[in-house]
Parts: sequence; C-alpha cells; structure tokens
Amino acid sequence: MTLLSDLMRSSAANSQDPKLLLRRTESVAEKLLSNWLCFLLYPHIKEHVGEPLFILFRAIKSQLEKGPVDVITGEARNSLSEEKLLRQHLDVNVVEGVVENENEVIPVKLLDTDTISQAKEKILDALYKNTPFSRRPPFFELDLELRKDTGTTLLLRDHDSSNDRDGEWVKVNTIGHYRHEMSWHSSSAPNETGPINPQTRFALVPSSDYSGYNKVAIYENMPSSSSCLEASMERRHIYHLVKSDITTSNVVEGEVIQGRLMSEVFLPRLLSTKMVLQPYVEDLFKAIFAVPTLQCATVPKAVKYLFDFLDHQAAEIGIHDRDTIHRWKTNSLPTRFWVSVIKNPDFVFDIHKSATVDSCLHVISQAYVDACSTSETKYTKDTPSSKLLFANEMQNYRISIYRYYEAICSLPKLESGSFEQYLQDTVQTCLTPGEKAKDELHPQQLYSDSALYELFKIVHPYSSEVVEALEDNGLGSKIELFNAIRHNLS
Repeated sequence: MTLLSDLMRSSAANSQDPKLLLRRTESVAEKLLSNWLCFLLYPHIKEHVGEPLFILFRAIKSQLEKGPVDVITGEARNSLSEEKLLRQHLDVNVVEGVVENENEVIPVKLLDTDTISQAKEKILDALYKNTPFSRRPPFFELDLELRKDTGTTLLLRDHDSSNDRDGEWVKVNTIGHYRHEMSWHSSSAPNETGPINPQTRFALVPSSDYSGYNKVAIYENMPSSSSCLEASMERRHIYHLVKSDITTSNVVEGEVIQGRLMSEVFLPRLLSTKMVLQPYVEDLFKAIFAVPTLQCATVPKAVKYLFDFLDHQAAEIGIHDRDTIHRWKTNSLPTRFWVSVIKNPDFVFDIHKSATVDSCLHVISQAYVDACSTSETKYTKDTPSSKLLFANEMQNYRISIYRYYEAICSLPKLESGSFEQYLQDTVQTCLTPGEKAKDELHPQQLYSDSALYELFKIVHPYSSEVVEALEDNGLGSKIELFNAIRHNLS
C-alpha cells in the first residue's frame, strides 16, 4: 500500500485529474493492486460469487445452443450482443437422439443446423457434464458415427466429398445435411398419423485419420478429412449458415435483402434473450454487491481495508469530493477486478469459453461498468444496443452500489492484528495439501521465487533508473545488498 500511497500523492502533486486515478494498470502499484485483490478475494469467490457466476455462464451457453450458431462467424440467433447476432432467418429443427457410450445410453438434443463439430461438442457436454474441460477428450480427436437399425454405421464429418457447393463457396456439413440417412422407417407398421421413426443413435469413436488440422477452418483444431480435400478447400470460401460477404449493408431503405433483417428487429430479439438471462444477472449482481450489516458482514476484509485506505488517502491529500472518492473505489474494485472476472469465467473455472459466449459476457460486464458510474447515461438513437438492454435496471443498480459503498464505510475499522490473521488464513485457504506441507517446512519461501521473477520482468527494463534511485536513497552503504541488486539487474 506504500507504493499506492506514493502514486496517489504524486498524482495530486502533478495536478492530474484525481478522478482518473487507478483507472488504468500502467504503474507497478496498480499491477500489484490487481494481483493483491485476485489473491485475497479468492475465498470470497469460492464461497459466495463462484456459484452464481458459473450458473450465469451455463445459462448463456444453454440459451445460445437453443438456436443456430454460425461456427465460422460466431453469430447466434440468441446472442446478447448485436455484433454476434445472426440476422438471417433460418428454419431450425430439433433432432432428438441418444448417444451410446459403453453400457450407457444418454439422450441428446441437437439442431439440424449444427455442424458435426458442434454436435460432437454438445454430445461431449452430455457425456462429461461434471468433468473439468481440460480432462475431456477434444472433439477433433473423435469421430461421430450414425448407427442405423440395419447394423451399419455412417461416419459424419464437417468436410467430405458430399459438401454442398455454390460456386467458390463450400458449406460445412451439418446434421441436416445427413437428414436422409436419419429418416429411415422402423420395421413396425405405420400408424394413422404417419411412419414411426426411431430415435437417432450416435456414438463417438476415436478418429480414424487424426493427423492434423484443416488450415482453412476458422474454428480451432478442426481435423482435415484428407490432404486432397484440404487442397481443394484452400481454393474455396467456407461458410456455415451465412456467407461472410453478406453484411448489414445489404439492408437498404427499410427493405430486407438476402434474408437479412432490419435493425428495428434486432433490439426486440436481443431483449428477449436478455429477459431469459436477467434472473441470473441479478443473482450475480446481488452476490457481488451484497450490502453488509453489523450482524452479517459478507464483505471481504480486503475490500474493507482497501476502501478505508482510499478514504484515508483522500483526507490526507485534501480531497473531499465524494464523486472522486466513489470513482477511486470503482476503479480499484468493480472495474479492475469484478468486470475482469465476469468477462473471463475461464480464469476461475476449468471451462471452454467460445467467442459467442464471450460477446454476451462483454455486454453484461459493460452493464456493471455503467452501473458503477455516478453520471446519468443519456440515451439517444445512436446509443449502442449493449447499453439499451439494461437501461431499465440501471438506476436500481446505481442505488445498490452506492448503498454498498456506504455500508462498507459504516462498518467498524479493522484492527491491524485482525487483518494480519486474515492474510494468513487466506494463504492457507489457497494452498493445496502439498503446498501446505511445503509451507510448514519453509514458511518464508511460499511463492517467493515466482513472485520475484514476475517483479524482475517488470523492473529489468528500468535497470539504470532503479540502480540510480537506490544510490540516491543511500542504499549504497549496505554494500552486499546493493551489489547483489546491481548484479542481478545488469
């Protein structure tokens, strides 16, 4: 906190706008503050925020998968982001099937617009729903088999000799591409309403020719079907649902060209997705900004310590503007830490975050940033849709955050001994059993090597300035320490 205090005093001495303090992460003090929060708030995430964050991630992923998602562009019908909104109208059918996995049969729901790789990912989600993503087999190492009643099997792939072609364009194979193979009749006689179709049966098997990736495939780690096919694909444009040269510029003077919808239709579609996700967004907001009381202080001690420190520094510097202090707290905690956690749940959980999910999380995190602002947002016809989606909730969010800051300020100040014990308890909470054993043998060496190395990478470009500053500070009298520092930096 000494470095942070020096930064704040230096900013005030240079007559810089105090409201911009801690807004960036350029100085060593600001970088250390970010890491300090990451370390000390880990138990709070684990006990209070982790569950609603994970549920929000799963809700977004589930909502996106209920509609078509273009595997090339990342656009989705149920996107929360206008940039990733699939504007073209598509008829989508649900394909209900089962996956045969050893002695287990698991039901799955696919869309006929799903590529084979998307289908494999959905099947893997069903098979490994409680398994960390890093422990799951990658989809590109597996083939998808369609198993018929006749006992024969058909290998389904994104690229093979049957891909639909339109001039220079080649369409990625989808489940619907193989619909004729799936619509066989059962041996029983048809009833009055039509023929009976058995459930589609799938199986994942090790890939027979997994030897590399299709270089022209946009989505990561796509296996090549054959070197010949790959060579032919490189001379063509690949698309899934929408050809990339069809853009919103095709919409002219209120007319819909090539199936693209007008902008007036986009916002209701986005709002529909937002209404589905709103309860999960609310739960996460309440978990992060839960107003503490004397009887139930859910605020981490690190947050109380930081806010008291900022209040004290403001008084020392002579800043009494409440709006400035509010911005300091916002810049140091919500926008620095919580927004990063919301945008990157893969920092916390062992999951895979697609670009489409990332775009939705970006919209939600932007709403949190706007809620922390003290200035009212003026909505016009040019306001981005990402800001319009949460316009009705914004005032309540701002009031809740203001009450959260005020409630923390009213809590009793932490005693130095209490905070030191909190730091020690946090260290023990974050250690694995093996690390705890190591810590008992070498209590002063916990993470010291890696921490010093990270600091060294920051300091090394400024070696001359650091050595000169040490000389000016009189450290030269401590010959051994000074020489060791100079040697390591040289």
